[in-house]
Amino acid sequence: MANNLIGPPGAYIAALLIQLFGLASFVPAVVLAGWSWRLLTKQGIKLFWLRLILLFAGIFLATLALEPIPTPESWPTRTGFGGIAGTILFDLATNWARPTGISVLGPVVALAATLFTFIVLGTAVGLDGAEWRWLTIQTGRGLKWLWSQRRRIPVSRREAKPRIEPQ
Repeated sequence: MANNLIGPPGAYIAALLIQLFGLASFVPAVVLAGWSWRLLTKQGIKLFWLRLILLFAGIFLATLALEPIPTPESWPTRTGFGGIAGTILFDLATNWARPTGISVLGPVVALAATLFTFIVLGTAVGLDGAEWRWLTIQTGRGLKWLWSQRRRIPVSRREAKPRIEPQ
């Protein structure tokens, strides 16, 4: 059983955020980590109000980008990875773009939303070029190390238990 550090109120808030925004509920934590870095290195956050607005826009773009990804049976909610907001925005976007006649409309919407999510959230974080370069290099090193360790990670071979739905 998992524990929430804030207790029952934190668990209720987390459940609500997962229902509303799905995996995009983690976006504020990533942006706040970037802002924290800027403050800890005494560089400040320039254009704070613009970055705050971009954070909220990025959350909704992320829900739109995550929505078409199929969820596994173990996903704890009935909504997809984009939550309720992602479902609504994805339906609006595909219905709005349907008259264009694009046959693969869902993936096109998801790809465009992903691109805009990275641009908007990258701007919202507010790191400068040198910080992005360093972060990219460190991420590459981490992924390279993780790839080198792939054979050491044990993989469970047991079968998944059938999911029992309430009646």
